[in-house]
Amino acid sequence: MFAVILLMCIPVKAYQVAPVHETNHADCTMDEALLHVHITVEKPDSSVEFLLEYKSDVCYECKYQPVLNSSTGGVFYFHQNSNVDLKVDTQHPVALMVFAAWPNGTILELCRVDSFSFKECGNYSLYIMKDLPGNSTCNLTPDSEVWDSNIPIYVAIGVFVALALLWIFLKFLIRKGYIYKLFCMQSDHLVTTDLGIITIVNEEQPENNKSKERLNSLDAFRGIAITIMIFVNYGGGKYWFFRHSRWNGLTVADLVFPWFVFIMGTAMAFSFRGVKKRKVSKLDILKKIVFRTVVLFILGIIINTKDSVTEPDKLRIPGVLQRFAATYLVLAVMEMFFAHPDPADMEDDMRLINRSLGSNSLASIDAPHPPQQTKWWHPIRDIVLYWAEWIIGLSCAIVHVAVTFAVQVPDCDVGNIGPGGPLYYNGSHANCTGGVAGYIDRWILGRDRIYQSPSFRFVYSTTLPYDPEGILGTLTSIFICFLGLHAGKIMITYRKNSSKIFRLMLFAVLTGGLALLLTKCSQNKGWVPINKNLWSLSFVLATGSMAYLLLIVCYLLIDVKQFWSGAPFIYPGKNSILVYVCHEMFSNCFPVQFKVPSTHGALLAVHLWGAAFWVLVSYYLYVKKFFLAL
Repeated sequence: MFAVILLMCIPVKAYQVAPVHETNHADCTMDEALLHVHITVEKPDSSVEFLLEYKSDVCYECKYQPVLNSSTGGVFYFHQNSNVDLKVDTQHPVALMVFAAWPNGTILELCRVDSFSFKECGNYSLYIMKDLPGNSTCNLTPDSEVWDSNIPIYVAIGVFVALALLWIFLKFLIRKGYIYKLFCMQSDHLVTTDLGIITIVNEEQPENNKSKERLNSLDAFRGIAITIMIFVNYGGGKYWFFRHSRWNGLTVADLVFPWFVFIMGTAMAFSFRGVKKRKVSKLDILKKIVFRTVVLFILGIIINTKDSVTEPDKLRIPGVLQRFAATYLVLAVMEMFFAHPDPADMEDDMRLINRSLGSNSLASIDAPHPPQQTKWWHPIRDIVLYWAEWIIGLSCAIVHVAVTFAVQVPDCDVGNIGPGGPLYYNGSHANCTGGVAGYIDRWILGRDRIYQSPSFRFVYSTTLPYDPEGILGTLTSIFICFLGLHAGKIMITYRKNSSKIFRLMLFAVLTGGLALLLTKCSQNKGWVPINKNLWSLSFVLATGSMAYLLLIVCYLLIDVKQFWSGAPFIYPGKNSILVYVCHEMFSNCFPVQFKVPSTHGALLAVHLWGAAFWVLVSYYLYVKKFFLAL
């Protein structure tokens, strides 16, 4: 519920070219519409020229910008009684203002058009009528009906649903024996006539009663995250909602990375439980932790260098796998000290806590017990038993907020978390990109060793480098991984499925509610806006809420009700690191990607194919029983 509300109340859109620019071509291009500007002056004055300024809704607290001359790069001036064609970005609403300019420098606003949503490949006319001196009017009208640029998405969803239903129907026919009767009945009849009835004895007994440590829902969750991540990394059909938000806000592309971190924490709860059961020494555990951290970090550095020959002094240090490595290191060391092997071990801890509270009675973990034997903290034992871990997890979140909003950055206001650049607040915070988070990265790592092309620079004209996987954001990355770890602890601590689902839903509501509170259900006006570039606290709470909900759905459908096997997402989920590294290293190779026309439909098809390709590869590895584990 909270996840849906968050996506509804915090829209974000993006572009990479000027929203309004002069054009000499009237052809249809992706994410653009054609605007015909008609200026009519009843009493012409040859000394007066006109200019048009625009502002995109996605550019928060930005000033209006003039339309530029494509030839000179200067301001484009419109002449009286003239017609001019402009290209307008269609990914987000645009506001327009018309001014009259006199040779003495006087500029007078004539009229304006409030935020207007243009449609892709649409033809629009802006009629500007001026009676000098007198009133002016701006009338913006569509010249023709336009098609919905999201139709390729509807088609893709329809195809996916049709294939899923076909697969379910085929499985039903196979389970009922109809396929066997249709294709094999006649041949079986001939065999039994000649040789008699053949009896096949299977000496292997099914292991239905054997408990499994690995939940298929975790692999399916991880597979969903990695599949969507591949799709959006390949371009997502060039739709704005399949790209990362440019500053504040939330898009589909922003969900997958924190989801992946979340489910890493959930899996850690089960893996460290097994390690504790086997009584592996802490030294051996630490060696494994360090080895995995180093390998992940090195793989991340290699991926950072895949596009071109790297200059050593300009090697980007942060990255996705580097963030995974740092997060894993902290949480794994924490688990090494505080993880429990099984519920029986938890009972020992509960006995110790009882004694510390002045009682020698033992409250059973899940078995019914008289009310007088139940301690007040028994319903929240998933928190009480891991109180030390909660202190560490919450401390990371608190430190992140304190540093972000209380530390002074040179030449910047305390608590400034804006994108910087000359457009944001008229350039008064031009060198404050990312606030203290950006300052720490540039100070410790150096300007040349962090990401040079942040996504928001196309909107705010930012010149400073900024890395969305920087140092400070690791604290909130640890926190959302801890939330995933706690989800795993819930699934281990409580035996009844109803108890597990209730607890997971409770934390989904709590984290989602806190995110709504911090943002005031607003994109930019909250105390702590949702921001993927900063990995703000509200961002990890919002995505954590959605992760809890997704985990509940996967767990119910796959492990409890067994309505769904988790396919096809379960296959990349079992080889997630291998699939992630390969999709990055071979992103520009055929047949993963290839050149297609620059339309949403064609690009969506090839980007979906790129994600499907790695799902097929992971299925092949699954059939061959090849699983890469670090």
